[in-house]
Amino acid sequence: MLEREPQDYVEFDKPSPVARSEGECVSRGGNWGPAGLLVEPICDIRPSDAGKTCTDSQQCESKCITFTRVRYGASATGVCHDSFLPFGCLQRIRAGRAGQALCID
Repeated sequence: MLEREPQDYVEFDKPSPVARSEGECVSRGGNWGPAGLLVEPICDIRPSDAGKTCTDSQQCESKCITFTRVRYGASATGVCHDSFLPFGCLQRIRAGRAGQALCID
């Protein structure tokens, strides 16, 4: 059995570009509104490399993930996430291996 490291969990070490108002968000090409269980609206700016094939988040503006469940530790290829926000069910791909699957509301 593989030992899990803290880095194997979905990490959100690349912060979302900050837009503090709806006008600023829209002017930067983002979508302003609710996200997850947040009460206050937030800006979701789409990374320019969204959907690009990857094997590690260093290859992406946001993070390298898969939406398809892959056995933990298995060799895997993902895609650059289409959001900087951490919501939904996804699995991080790091150094070509599947990390822990996680769902965030």
